[in-house]
Amino acid sequence: MRYAKFIGLVLAVGLVLSACLIPLSEIPTLLGGSSITAALLASPAWPSGLTDPEGLFVWNDMLVFSAFRADVGRELFAFDGDRTVLLADINPGADSSDPNGFVEFYDPSYNDALYFGATTPGQGEELWRYSNGTAELVYDLYPGPSGSLNGLEAIVYQGYLLLQASSLVYSRELFYYSPWNTQPYLLDRLNDTGSGFPMDFEILDGRLYFYGQADNLDGELFVKNGAWSGATYAASRLNPLNILPQYLTAYDGKLYFQGDAEPLGGNAGDRELWVYDPAGSGNSTMRGSAVTSFSAAGSDVRDLFVHNGTLFFAGHDGTQSELYMYDGDSVMSVDVNGEAGSSFPGGFAEYNGLLMFSATSSTTGYELWFYDGRKVRLAADILPGTAGAYPDELVVFEDRLYFTGYVDETETERGLYTLQIGNETDESEPEEPR
Repeated sequence: MRYAKFIGLVLAVGLVLSACLIPLSEIPTLLGGSSITAALLASPAWPSGLTDPEGLFVWNDMLVFSAFRADVGRELFAFDGDRTVLLADINPGADSSDPNGFVEFYDPSYNDALYFGATTPGQGEELWRYSNGTAELVYDLYPGPSGSLNGLEAIVYQGYLLLQASSLVYSRELFYYSPWNTQPYLLDRLNDTGSGFPMDFEILDGRLYFYGQADNLDGELFVKNGAWSGATYAASRLNPLNILPQYLTAYDGKLYFQGDAEPLGGNAGDRELWVYDPAGSGNSTMRGSAVTSFSAAGSDVRDLFVHNGTLFFAGHDGTQSELYMYDGDSVMSVDVNGEAGSSFPGGFAEYNGLLMFSATSSTTGYELWFYDGRKVRLAADILPGTAGAYPDELVVFEDRLYFTGYVDETETERGLYTLQIGNETDESEPEEPR
């Protein structure tokens, strides 16, 4: 087994950057004359009766997602910049197939195909493929209505599609699919007595890291040094303690993630920021040598995201949940809403050189915000008042930012929004939000 060393960080909370709420009318001036336009897609771009888009994914010059329509259920749709169309009614009729976990994977027979999980009555949830205008089942790995998937967890690694799956023999283990095979096959069995649950995949310097469960352990950090190398622990087992890694993110040659505080002497279930250095050596148990906390009750670190050479994440200092950033030397906190209450930032994305995210304030509810490297500002109060649109699944497509959000204050239906930052004289701006 290959052991590696966990390198500790002294992450003291540093400079608290002031944030201010800027009226939307003033933002164009602050952005050098550019305008911000946020709009809810409506007819003809968005058909009447189509609701609740999920899983936004850019593929083949389209924005692909699942959405609900009464006559077809939740099925596979796509927006090409002008119109939204049904790509496939996988489970025919009003019942849903719930497409999810979209991954682009090159297959010589299908070009750049879209792979995803989908459910049908006879097969349960299995791996599907969409290419050349057709959706088809890749293989019924677990015959019967149970299915081999429980939400697709997958990544393309060294020419193979790696995924968490079950067969009649193995439960929730690491499988691989190759264009030269007709079905997925077992690649690594992490747990000899139960399920391995490989997930949260991340690639760093050619190695694949992921969460997994081994025998009698709730969750450890695993690594594969090549598709055909065996999966091993990235560092010593913490038996009986478990690191439970989540939000794995490569940054500055190291792997950062949310991990349990108990190995640091904290309470089980409290979450802190950990770092794994592949260049380390020796047999480290990680105990007391990972990250220090900035909250005695657990910092609840989550949503790690790299932007402009800086690692951003949400964290809790014991009083508020706010935006944090780490530049490789120190941690700084950003008080997003300038209030005593938490802003609960999350859902980070990069657009037009800005860090975009969802956050809340007492006057706006959950809305869309941005950080420009100096200050945090409200990008758009989409649903004026305290209700909030709850923006989620931020993704850039054709030079615009798209995201899902509630369409009105009842918070019963979500739609697809677009936001564009451009010159005020641009005549192609979409209509105002309804």
